[in-house]
Amino acid sequence: MHINHLVQIDVRLRNSFGRFWMDTCGGRDQIATAVLKEGWQSYESPMPRLISTWSEAFSPVFVDVGANTGFYSLLALASGATFAHAFEPVREISDIFLENARTSEALSKIQMHLKAVSDVSGEEVIYFPLSGHGLVETSASLNKGFRAKHSAQRKVSVVTLDESLPVTKLNGSSVILKLDVESREAAVLRGAEGVLSAARPIIFAELLPGNDHTAFLDLCERHGYRHYSMSKIGLADAPKMVVSLEQRDHLFLPIETASRWLQELG
Repeated sequence: MHINHLVQIDVRLRNSFGRFWMDTCGGRDQIATAVLKEGWQSYESPMPRLISTWSEAFSPVFVDVGANTGFYSLLALASGATFAHAFEPVREISDIFLENARTSEALSKIQMHLKAVSDVSGEEVIYFPLSGHGLVETSASLNKGFRAKHSAQRKVSVVTLDESLPVTKLNGSSVILKLDVESREAAVLRGAEGVLSAARPIIFAELLPGNDHTAFLDLCERHGYRHYSMSKIGLADAPKMVVSLEQRDHLFLPIETASRWLQELG
């Protein structure tokens, strides 16, 4: 349903129903606009369905690194997640997220971290690609080489997940970790050794070709994870990790709990 600039997103699950709202920002928010046109399950399918199904089944803590305007955090909360830690370093974008959360009556279940995530804490420069498209920017990166040209840059605060999410904050819950940080995913993992060992999150990651993905091979070999490729037809157990523009969304499950997560998919 579309009311003025607001999209009402109804999430019908196996045993429950959830609802949240997103502002299309007059068509400038590409995610909200895509959800309005194609439905919430179609955006980056099958990831929304997996997140909603597992949020209903396990009531996890959702950790959203590269949260943008909040689609995945709000979807997880509407589906049964107990809390969301959202990391978004660009204030203009985090403000839209928080307004979406306010409209969705979800602010009490969200901690917004106005920070980027990496393997060290401090300050770094974030680079904005050319801005002539007039849309809410979704691909600013700490990696200067991610785009050939930039429209702007600014310093932002940077933290590690281990510093920001001590185990006490996760309350022994199941944890879903979503990474979308425009080529800096490996650095996020290097700063999350404690979280990986103690919380054993499942991990969704957007991986782009041309970047170093050895950290994810290490994730599988040293931390005991199994890789699954994702496509519109579903999941595939994929010991060999292939990254392409057509195959950019990937799932990593801890070996010891993989069957528990997968059996909920029916």
